[in-house]
Amino acid sequence: MHRYPYKIYQLLLGSVFILVSNITFAQSANAEEPTLEVDVTSSCTIEKVDKGELAVTNNNTLFSSKIPDGKSGIVSLDCKGSATVSISKPVQQNIVSGTTDFASEGELSATANNVELKLAISNPGNPSQKIIGSEENIKSIDVEVNMEAKKNSGSISPGKYEFKVTLTVAPD
Repeated sequence: MHRYPYKIYQLLLGSVFILVSNITFAQSANAEEPTLEVDVTSSCTIEKVDKGELAVTNNNTLFSSKIPDGKSGIVSLDCKGSATVSISKPVQQNIVSGTTDFASEGELSATANNVELKLAISNPGNPSQKIIGSEENIKSIDVEVNMEAKKNSGSISPGKYEFKVTLTVAPD
C-alpha cells in the first residue's frame, strides 16, 4: 500500500490550516495612518551693528544722525518667519556736570526704517511693528536707525555726549 493518499490528505489538511490562518490574520490586521506634528518656530538674530554718529546743527540746538556729518546706525537682521521689531526712546549715557541733560532740558527721539520690509517705527510715536507674516526668510537685511536730541531752549552746552537706542527683534 502506498502512503500517497495519506500524504495528500496531510498536505490538503496543512493547506487548509494555512489558508484559515491567513484569512484569520488578514481579518485581525489593522492599519493606521501616522500623524506627524512639527512646530515650525520663528527665529531672529542680529547679525551686525554699526553704530551711528550724531552731528550738531550750526546753531547748536540739535544733535541728529540725519544731518550732514551725521551717520545712521545700521542693524542687520536675519529672521526666519515673522517678528516684531521695537525701538526704544534714546537714553543719554554718562551725563557729565555742565553738559545738557536732555531728559530734563530737551526732547529725544529715535526711528528705524527699511523700505523692503516696509518697516517704519519711531519712539515717541509708533515704537513697534510686525514684519513679514509668512515663512519666508529675511537674510541680512539692513535696518537704518536714526536719532535726534533737541534742546528745548538755548544752545547745547559744550561737552561729550553719548546716547543709547535699543532695537529689539522678537520672533512671533
